[in-house]
Amino acid sequence: MFDAKLEVKRLKQQAKEKRGIRYYPSRLDKVGLEIIRMREEKASFQMIQQSLHERHNIEVESSTIYRWVKRHG
Repeated sequence: MFDAKLEVKRLKQQAKEKRGIRYYPSRLDKVGLEIIRMREEKASFQMIQQSLHERHNIEVESSTIYRWVKRHG
């Protein structure tokens, strides 16, 4: 016997798995250890921003660094 409710539930789950969570690498991933170590030394996000620009020519906003640390640190 065909169960429409069950079929729709199965198809929704299948679509959800197919979409998945996409992760696009951040420019900050390659200097992540440096960022974490600077935060451990109480560097502000603005100081980290300046250091990344001077040492690695990476231009990001301090809020981007904050969000990166929130996810990874």
